[in-house]
Amino acid sequence: MIAGVTFRYRLENTINISKILTADYKHVTEDYCFAAERHNFWELFYADTGKIQLNLDGHDVELNEGELILFPPNLSHAVSITKNSNSTYFLITFDCFSPSMSFFKDAKFKLTAENKKILSNILDEVTHTFQFNMEKKRLELIENYTFGGQQLIHSYLEILLISILRYEDETKKKQKIYLKKEDVENQTVKDIIALLQDAVYDNVTLDEISQQLRYGKTYLSGLFKANVHCSIMQYYISLKLTEAKKLLKNTFMPITEISEKLHYDSPSYFCKIFKKHYGISPKQYRQSISSDS
Repeated sequence: MIAGVTFRYRLENTINISKILTADYKHVTEDYCFAAERHNFWELFYADTGKIQLNLDGHDVELNEGELILFPPNLSHAVSITKNSNSTYFLITFDCFSPSMSFFKDAKFKLTAENKKILSNILDEVTHTFQFNMEKKRLELIENYTFGGQQLIHSYLEILLISILRYEDETKKKQKIYLKKEDVENQTVKDIIALLQDAVYDNVTLDEISQQLRYGKTYLSGLFKANVHCSIMQYYISLKLTEAKKLLKNTFMPITEISEKLHYDSPSYFCKIFKKHYGISPKQYRQSISSDS
């Protein structure tokens, strides 16, 4: 036990949802049309199946299955269904005044498998907690509502928004690349890294790199190791295994399929290399709560 007074760290709130207003899951057909409206709160709109046409302040936007968009306060938006299409969508409206919400303006997002699960949790908690009173235009607690449902809706929604924000930010930064290109002065090394990145879902050999760049294998190997401090093939293996980790965590793809997709000779060889590199098997990594090796 620490003697004296322990400092209490005040946690930062990146996204802070203050109130939930409405929530709805709809199945709609091609004759469906919801007239333009605007309101002074945020609306999260997700196309679960099919395609949905949106008109945002006079601009047409098509929302495809698995895509999500957020309407900021006071944005005019109308909804209609693509011809010969049956669609389902989920929406939830809420108050949020966090500056980070500006990230979501003028953009739509394709959800990862992980984020779809979070959204599914929100829908499940809403279903077992609230019903919408059409006459009073408000959410009301259902009889025998699930314990803790209100807090979980609030928490899951904040987690979803932060998760989307983080995923998009990390994608832009290309964090799967260990070495920032601007840190490498030699253009040839940059060219090698680019070739390896492009071949993550393929197989590339040192002979092929040598032929494409028109330099000898010995020269390229020495140049790369001097700059990156590992061999070309070691770097290539690391890129493939980093991609494998992403597939294991963000998809339900079987391990055999991941192995094939990344062009390993066999699932057993893939598992052997993965365990040698990270100390655990692909199955153990997928089941773990950690996203690190």
